[in-house]
This record gives sequence, C-alpha cells and structure tokens, in this order.
Amino acid sequence: MIEALPGRHAHRASLEVRHISGRIILVQENRFAVRTGDGGTKLFVLAEPAPLSSLELNSLLGKGAIVTVQYSDSAGARVALAHRVHRNA
Repeated sequence: MIEALPGRHAHRASLEVRHISGRIILVQENRFAVRTGDGGTKLFVLAEPAPLSSLELNSLLGKGAIVTVQYSDSAGARVALAHRVHRNA
C-alpha cells in the first residue's frame, strides 16, 4: 500500500497567490530576482508551464522595466513560484 507523504497536501494548501512590483535585477535560467521600490528583493522560479522564457526575462532586465509578478509561496520558503510576469505600462 502506498501512502501520501505526511504534510504534503497541507503544504500546498498554505500557498497564497500574491503580487509584487519592481525591477528584475538578476536572471539565471528559470530563476530571477526582483527589487521592489522600497529596496526589498524577492527571488522567484518560473512555474511550469513557464509564463515566459529566460530570453524574455533577460530582455526585461536589459530594459530596466518595472514588472508585476503574480506568485505563490509558503511560510519559510526562500524562493517563490512565479505564475505570471508582465511589464507595467
């Protein structure tokens, strides 16, 4: 008999969708960092299927564009899961 790992579903249930705006300051493959207007930094990994490519992330980095990231994370996580990234007008 195969059993679910303890706490696995509880961990997923604790994920909350949030938004953050700022400038992309680092891109490495499917990972990137955003610096907010107040100087804070948040690390992300792109969700699957990826909402955009690393080339598109690098383009936003090069332009110094302000972006909004829709993401989810859990308490204590160092890296958040980016579900959507779009350039602000």
